[in-house]
Amino acid sequence: MNLATLPRGTPKGVTGLRYYNKTMKGITTSGPPANFPSFPIELYLALFSHFLLKALFASRGTCHEWRKLVIKADIPYPSSTSSPVRSLFTLIECEYFHRTRPCILDNLKDFDREAYVDAFVQQGANFPEDFKLWTLESPAKAAIADIWPGLPDDAVEDCFKGRLVGRNVLGIIPSQLSSIPFMPQQRRIPTVCLWVGSSPDAIWLPLDEESGVYGKVMICDIRELYIE
Repeated sequence: MNLATLPRGTPKGVTGLRYYNKTMKGITTSGPPANFPSFPIELYLALFSHFLLKALFASRGTCHEWRKLVIKADIPYPSSTSSPVRSLFTLIECEYFHRTRPCILDNLKDFDREAYVDAFVQQGANFPEDFKLWTLESPAKAAIADIWPGLPDDAVEDCFKGRLVGRNVLGIIPSQLSSIPFMPQQRRIPTVCLWVGSSPDAIWLPLDEESGVYGKVMICDIRELYIE
């Protein structure tokens, strides 16, 4: 697409397109902002490809046309992250997602996302790009199953209002890196504990690139838990 043919005032490059992120903050489900120009589909896709994740969520709620186009955008994150991003769009269409919003919204709290990630990094964490993207950019109101740093870390004894049975370990701030035994190599590997569920299971995100399970969510026996 030749950007030189676009209307006057349209950004001519990636840097300019990035500024369109700011315009999305005021978008509501009632429709596009007043006087927002009508562009060819190719330009919408180009614009969406430079939006932050939060702006993409806002865009899909603008109108039916944008909802269909956002999912088709060439999201410029590493290939490993494109699937999780699209999975989020799929999940928020589910009935379960909407039924659990009251519980999520009633319990959300603000937290410093950059500081949260930095605390892990200072402990030696090497995050997969998709987890880092999710933590830094995902809208808090789109949290799934109560697993989110901005939600309480208290234990849940039953599946009341969509919350998983167990404890939201991500809600412990400051964040703390863990390690679990990795039997094939008889050593411990760094991990992030995502959730402690019904004993003895817990959900982990391994961060050791040499283990062969880097970035893959795993369920391990909580009795082997070891905190660094």
